[in-house]
Amino acid sequence: MPTIDCLKDDNIEEILLRLSSPASLACAALASNRWRRVASRRGFLRRFRACHPSASSSSSHLLVGLFVFHDCGGLPVFHLAPPVRSDPDLAVIARGGDFLLTRLGDDPAWRLRDCHDGLLLLSRSGGGPLTVYDPVSLRRVTIRRPQLDGDGVIVPVDGYILDSLIRRRGAKSSAFFSFRVVSVQVQHHGRQRAVVYDSGTSRWRFHPWREDNFGYASLVQSRRERPTMQAAGLIFYRRLHQRITSSCTVLNTATRDFFLLPWPAGGLERSSYAVGETEHGACCLACVDNGRQMFQLWLLVREEEEGRGFGAGGKAWKLEKETPVSEVVPHGCHRWCHCHVTTVAAGIALVRESESRHFAVGLKDLKTKAEFCDHGTAMGC
Repeated sequence: MPTIDCLKDDNIEEILLRLSSPASLACAALASNRWRRVASRRGFLRRFRACHPSASSSSSHLLVGLFVFHDCGGLPVFHLAPPVRSDPDLAVIARGGDFLLTRLGDDPAWRLRDCHDGLLLLSRSGGGPLTVYDPVSLRRVTIRRPQLDGDGVIVPVDGYILDSLIRRRGAKSSAFFSFRVVSVQVQHHGRQRAVVYDSGTSRWRFHPWREDNFGYASLVQSRRERPTMQAAGLIFYRRLHQRITSSCTVLNTATRDFFLLPWPAGGLERSSYAVGETEHGACCLACVDNGRQMFQLWLLVREEEEGRGFGAGGKAWKLEKETPVSEVVPHGCHRWCHCHVTTVAAGIALVRESESRHFAVGLKDLKTKAEFCDHGTAMGC
């Protein structure tokens, strides 16, 4: 009798495509490195969604929980999403993973720098290497920081971004864990360049210096809010004076080129927002207009699709939907209580209503999927 090891990759893919939900798929992918690799093939998720139109519905978001970090430092605290307890597949993932980060050791010097596609990027205060950790597979990679060659070269605050490459396929069995760490180095006299670590080569690549025509360095000393966001191969850098300029600096991780992108018409002066991806991987902007008490979802589209004339890397923002905040956040949102969008990923926006209340909002229907209580800053997992 043939065993499961005798199955060809195409047979395994057919089995995975027949699973009933994204949670079941994630659970099955944990069976072996080979199954993970098949589930990480180019186009697989697109075919899976085509076979399961309801896979992107509000009940199918793969939110296991939140990592919350605090200004005092130390490892982030994990909060399990309440729906996980009633989902057997998600429960298997939660039980089998190291979401308490016990394998990293209890060191108050740890700092969470980024969280993307289930991977964590951490560092220790005072310098030293970076660490990428997968709490599901328990794999850990230590990365030496890139050298700062030349005079006056600096790396901005929170200047390292984790760009996991689950969509990039390779022949290695560890392809599911492929990732990049992207940074930008800045010179005081007005130049910048992208520096990228690729797990496939285990090396940093230094790209050519570019003239800083977009005021990137203005965010270097800004610690009031996390200055970097990413989606669909683009990294967005908040600028210190962006409330005035109504635009942001964007790095295209494919071409390593920078361009200036205007924010939606009307600006975001009274808004809290974050850039991320929808459940289908499209670049979006989730925004709470605290002046009008409206929750908005914008999509980044090609200029010809939007029909606007300004040039910004050939892209422009298009309003997809909006609804009163009181219909998004449970129990209503009082006019004196401002909401803050902290992060957006995989079709989920994390919204903080007060100092301690966090809500996971599904972007498909703009409804709350889970509620958490913590005084820190949250990132979804």
